[in-house]
Amino acid sequence: YQQEGIVMAAVSKGQLRHARRNAKVMAEAGSAAEFVEGRAAGLPDGFLGGVREGVGGTLNPGEFVLGLRAATIASGVRVYERTPARDVTDSGDGVTVDTPDGRVRARKALLTTNANSNGLSIAPKNLASPVWTSLVETEPVAPERLDAIGWTSRAPMVTLHMIIESYRVTPRGTIVFGTRRVQTGRNPLPNRTPARNVTDDLVRGFHDRFPGLRDVKLQQSWGGWIGMSSTWLPVAGEASDNVLYSLACNGHGFAQAQYVGHLLADRVGGAPLHDDLAAIWHGRKHFWPSFVSGPALHAAWLADRASDRLAALTN
Repeated sequence: YQQEGIVMAAVSKGQLRHARRNAKVMAEAGSAAEFVEGRAAGLPDGFLGGVREGVGGTLNPGEFVLGLRAATIASGVRVYERTPARDVTDSGDGVTVDTPDGRVRARKALLTTNANSNGLSIAPKNLASPVWTSLVETEPVAPERLDAIGWTSRAPMVTLHMIIESYRVTPRGTIVFGTRRVQTGRNPLPNRTPARNVTDDLVRGFHDRFPGLRDVKLQQSWGGWIGMSSTWLPVAGEASDNVLYSLACNGHGFAQAQYVGHLLADRVGGAPLHDDLAAIWHGRKHFWPSFVSGPALHAAWLADRASDRLAALTN
């Protein structure tokens, strides 16, 4: 984990005005976030400024999850790996999880099934809309080249587009970037790899944002399914008397997903409902159908590209 903060960065004058307004609202709400100018804040050329939040940073989620796995196994808890849950039922006096090779019974269960949530009959209707998101990683880039383009802060950035673009420097010296163009799916979700047109579009975006790094080679691309709630905000609640659920990430809430999981673990253990959990608690109600659909996401992508073209003429 590297505590570098994060910058919600503007790549157009319109986004810069939006960032300035956001910083003011956040400051009035008690946040430590601040508005920053691009070059003075150590942002790359082409990033005009943005809102810098000093809390947070970057980590390798794979290493983090492997650490959680090791700690869980060391605690003595029985872990059933590579065991997909086909269905979850609540009999009133306990919960049964059906798997291809047998059943697991427990007093209570917590669903943290992300994009696969709608595949379980007990999950609230419309809890999660599956979305495929992709990432690309470059070869290592020399530190002096990053300095030359103005990225002296090395701060990770997300843009203020309707569908964000993200850019970060890894401890290996590579640059990982992604999202920008996402795709929807239906449960049961298939195994897949990033689509060529999506990775090509990500690379075009990278070249537009970092023209001084056009010669940098690409190493790999990958992706995965994430779940989006209909509100695009964290949600938690009860699917039944003994089954709780959580959808706390929505593609950009890795830290809050861990926090909500901690609060829900306390709740399963009999603790009263924490105030922070109450703020996102939806009980047993169903959710409105999400506007996260293929046509809507494509329209958002078109709007973002139109704003990019306009910015190229006016910046």
